[in-house]
Amino acid sequence: MPDITLLDANGNVHEIAGLNWGSNLQNHTTPIDAYIPIHIETIRRNPGLFDKKGPQQTIITLHWDDRTEMQVLFEGNGTDDYPKQISSHPYKNTMGAYLRQRIGVANNEIITMDHLNNYGRTTVTIQRIDATNYNIDFHV
Repeated sequence: MPDITLLDANGNVHEIAGLNWGSNLQNHTTPIDAYIPIHIETIRRNPGLFDKKGPQQTIITLHWDDRTEMQVLFEGNGTDDYPKQISSHPYKNTMGAYLRQRIGVANNEIITMDHLNNYGRTTVTIQRIDATNYNIDFHV
């Protein structure tokens, strides 16, 4: 099962994207919105893990290792017509609240590399079950 990094392309926690998407006051987000980035390298190393974006969004169910189920969309316009992020649906802050609770970060804090290192992970492990279901592991 492949790992997906929660970090940016330089190996850092995003300041106003990714886990801290909701901290960007210049865009359409609300506090604690978060997404899991999908880097093109992950797509290229794992053919068939993600589909190219079609004309209509498909709601996907993530089955987390702690038995939490979360509705998500594969969103954004990434390279080669693939999505660039996994975002909770219908509310973008569902994923943010969930990941903050798992990591142990308050809703009013920016997630830092120290938080992830203290938690013990900077990745999630993902496995495609079928076209609309994925297992995702974030346990330590």
